[in-house]
Amino acid sequence: MKIKILVPIAKGTEEMEFAIIADMLRRAGAEVVIAGDKEIVVCSRGIKILPDVLIDDLDMDENWDAIFIPGGLGGTENLTKNSFFIDILEKHIKENRYFGAICAAPMIFSDHKFIAKNAEITSHPSVKDKILYGEYKDNSPVVIAGKMITGRGAGNAFDFALMIIEQLFSKEKADEIATGIVYERN
Repeated sequence: MKIKILVPIAKGTEEMEFAIIADMLRRAGAEVVIAGDKEIVVCSRGIKILPDVLIDDLDMDENWDAIFIPGGLGGTENLTKNSFFIDILEKHIKENRYFGAICAAPMIFSDHKFIAKNAEITSHPSVKDKILYGEYKDNSPVVIAGKMITGRGAGNAFDFALMIIEQLFSKEKADEIATGIVYERN
């Protein structure tokens, strides 16, 4: 049975983070479902993405092995205002399943108090002061706190995706994917 992962996107999502996360997880063998707030999602740099499904058409009772959110300030703001998506995310987190975000998107976890005050977290430095819950880790490209994985930004998207693969699959699988794309892991 394949690992099933939800990657939500909305107007203003950072396309590089989205593409790297979705691509790398598919290379690892995961079933990645891209859910968008519109039929065509216009990302932060104007690139248009055709999601697999609309967020509003997701089944609230569907169980995901993981939910990972790409950043981009506009996409983060639009997802955090989407009450249906937030309900799905909250249910998912309460079920103790993997979840994560990169760049500005960890703000969603803080805004909705989905993390403990002492959980380690990182994000893009520009939104660091908006992360009110969690223990912020400066200069950490990827931070793992239990089932939560957070990343700093687009420049760390490969490290973020590979850490997800390491957690959901294995270190060997992450190394295999890194070697296949000629990426040197730290």
